[in-house]
Amino acid sequence: MRVPLIVTGTEISAGRIDTPVSTSRIFDTILSWGGAAPMDAGLFKDVSETVLAEANKPYLQYGWQPQVMAVEGSIKIIRSGDLEVYDLLSDPAESNNLRGQVDIDPGVLEVLRTHWEKALAGPEDSGAVLGQEAKERLASLGYVGSEGRPILRDGAPNPRDMVDLFHDLEVGSVLFMRNEYEKALPIYERVLQADPENPAVCLHLAVAHSVLGHEEKALEYFNQARRINPDSVDLQHYLAMHHFRFQQWDEAEPLFEIVLEATPDRLPALECLAQIRERQGRVQEAISLLERVTTLKSDSRDELSKLGELSMTVGDTQGAIVAFERARALQGAEFDHFLELGVLYLADRRLPEAAASLDGVTAAHPAYPLALFKRAQVSVLLSEPDSEQRIQLARDHADAMTTPLIAAERLFQQPPSP
Repeated sequence: MRVPLIVTGTEISAGRIDTPVSTSRIFDTILSWGGAAPMDAGLFKDVSETVLAEANKPYLQYGWQPQVMAVEGSIKIIRSGDLEVYDLLSDPAESNNLRGQVDIDPGVLEVLRTHWEKALAGPEDSGAVLGQEAKERLASLGYVGSEGRPILRDGAPNPRDMVDLFHDLEVGSVLFMRNEYEKALPIYERVLQADPENPAVCLHLAVAHSVLGHEEKALEYFNQARRINPDSVDLQHYLAMHHFRFQQWDEAEPLFEIVLEATPDRLPALECLAQIRERQGRVQEAISLLERVTTLKSDSRDELSKLGELSMTVGDTQGAIVAFERARALQGAEFDHFLELGVLYLADRRLPEAAASLDGVTAAHPAYPLALFKRAQVSVLLSEPDSEQRIQLARDHADAMTTPLIAAERLFQQPPSP
């Protein structure tokens, strides 16, 4: 791995260092600059070390062999199913495998074995510090990860033998992230012909066909991906999304439940299961799911509006008010629930706020007559000087729903009690 690193500063003399070092030394270097470590620590410490590294994307996504390496002096050892040994001084292109021809320090082999086992264990869970939105932003930059334990399939190929597929995999991934599914399909199909047991490619093909509306073809690839890695959380998630997309609620529901048990903060699963719960009439559960969404999502304006609506249906006035107020703060001029919020303020006897919110309902609103009726009620309760005009305005614009309400409203017939 050749990673150029340029360091400059008033106390750093010009020069070039060719000694292999671990990127962990950068941390020690920053500590030394901050006075928390000796100045000869870090990158400028003149000491040999065994440098470890790994290239695990092919393993984590494609089920190929993990790649780990150790460099000590000029000798580089790579373990990826088998062992490769190169002398970087005489063979910088790493074209001549010296395995069996060079004595290797047993300590280096032990360190490499430990690193290999760590690689096989998969990435450590970072969900506590890396939210779903952050993961999606990283994915947009090409840092695509997966949830759950990776697999090392039987007969997993060495990545060095699969380099011809790297270009197609990269191009397909970019097209997929750009939602250009039609263009990605033939590229991924070509890869799958060369590597039929590739779980990520099967899953990408399944999702692409699903989004394009090819239900049967999508299920074919989903089933192929399931045969390869039946315990994949990503597989359960995207299969659930497929069933949801085709309104197959009974099939989607248990899959979303499995996904959320494994990854409780996965936003699409939370959002979709909330919709399913609402359709089932399990409104309180839908509310709980939406509350989780609004705590995880930085811009949850639509979810907050929906949360307000659902809270109203179960009689949770305070919860509905809080949700609508948060939505209003995010939506600004686009906020379109002034009527609901005004009604809630009225129910909570917050009359000035009710008046202000109801005044925000425009004549183009389909429930404008109801807004005028409620505003007239508030006007009477506030003893506003124009309350009679507001009552008349409500009568002039009354519809089939508000006409009997106006006729029966005692506030409009006599002054309110003190």
